[in-house]
Amino acid sequence: MTGGACRLECGFTLLELLVAMTLLGLMLALLFGGLRTGTQVWRAGDQRSDALARIEAVHGFLRRQVGALYPMAEPGDAGGAPEIAFEGEAERLRFVGMLPAHFGAGGFQTVEVATDEHDGRRDLRVAWWPYRPGERAPEQIDPDSTSVLVEDVDQVEFGYFGTTDQRSPPDWTDRWLERSEPPDLVRLRLSFGAGDARYWPELVIHPAIDRTVPAGTPGEQ
Repeated sequence: MTGGACRLECGFTLLELLVAMTLLGLMLALLFGGLRTGTQVWRAGDQRSDALARIEAVHGFLRRQVGALYPMAEPGDAGGAPEIAFEGEAERLRFVGMLPAHFGAGGFQTVEVATDEHDGRRDLRVAWWPYRPGERAPEQIDPDSTSVLVEDVDQVEFGYFGTTDQRSPPDWTDRWLERSEPPDLVRLRLSFGAGDARYWPELVIHPAIDRTVPAGTPGEQ
């Protein structure tokens, strides 16, 4: 009987079975490794898509709110010229507007977009309270009147373009306080920490308001 015929009758040797099982194990390891990598890539893609959708939603919210702010005018200090109810600083923006219905805040609201540091991290959040001419911000803001816009940010930088001095050309500044008019443009730059894949496109908003309204009345949009 030849060796080939004997192998057919006697079956595989133990060594051949071990080699076959080893090769099968390697193939299964490669298969499951590729499957796991593909799942991780898919999950990361979903997370990036969710983050992008969130940022686009925040952009839309800020465009609508800042773009439709109301130029409420209040008496200046010591009987001076009226000042617009708008306060802009490097990490804080405050103006008067009307929030969407799902916020549950009817009527004119003072809206503040600012950074909020807690638990070792910094968020960009929006807060609101009823607008009352001449009143300062409440010392304690109702937690139900705040909402986080972007979580875990690194740097936030507001900028304001314009001028209220006819002798000076408009330019960018990081402060817009005690002015008689709101700025021509509002800019928001935001960055994330190292290793964070999120990206914030620079946001520039033009407040589309009527600047000729009398003191204490809302502008016509």
